Amino acid sequence: MRWKSIIPSRTGLKWLLSETLVVVLGVLVALWINDYWSFRQDRMLERDYVVRLIQDVDSDIEYIDQEVARLLKAKFDALQAIRPVVYGERPVPNDVESFLKQVSLAAAGGASSTHWVVDTTFRDLLNTGNLRLIRDTELRRKVAVYYEDFEEFYIRSRDRRSGYARFVWSAMPGELRDDMTLDSIADFGLEMTLKRIRSEEFQFLWNQEYNFALFNNRVSSEAAKALKVDLEEYLTEI
Repeated sequence: MRWKSIIPSRTGLKWLLSETLVVVLGVLVALWINDYWSFRQDRMLERDYVVRLIQDVDSDIEYIDQEVARLLKAKFDALQAIRPVVYGERPVPNDVESFLKQVSLAAAGGASSTHWVVDTTFRDLLNTGNLRLIRDTELRRKVAVYYEDFEEFYIRSRDRRSGYARFVWSAMPGELRDDMTLDSIADFGLEMTLKRIRSEEFQFLWNQEYNFALFNNRVSSEAAKALKVDLEEYLTEI
């Protein structure tokens, strides 16, 4: 009698199995719902990241095609304009003020290297580990390569900076100042400034700065445009 009281009856066994099944099904449904919502959230986050990457790359294209192109053209024009005087092939022009402004303009972009790409979203993807949310592995690779290539270019550009800008600042009141006049330069020491600009030291610096400009002239928006196409195509798929 004692053992019979411990062993559940057939009816009780059925009830126990039914309750267990209900609990198991409930757990499975809860897990499925959780997975479903996690999947939806990941897909929404993935889409948001892709949109933000497109916006970042769009900014890169605009900045490179407009600002960088303008800056480099102005820099090359100024360097070419002052070269004959710097190398003693021509005398200092009568318009000394305009000449010295060209000397100053040639230093543009040479004081510090500038990040030409907006990498805010990419840094966020790396720091949070969310790069994995972009399911297309080839697209992930292209995004990473785009920013890695720029970082390498930035470092190489930074390493090519010369002392041209510092030399100019030490010889004249300021760089690209609209209010820089011949009088202000004269107060700074006009004759000494012109002598320093025609020195062998400055010729060496001019050559370095020209090579620096040539290297930076390699920057192109083509990689950004290609990545934008890939991102936009992927956005339509997801």
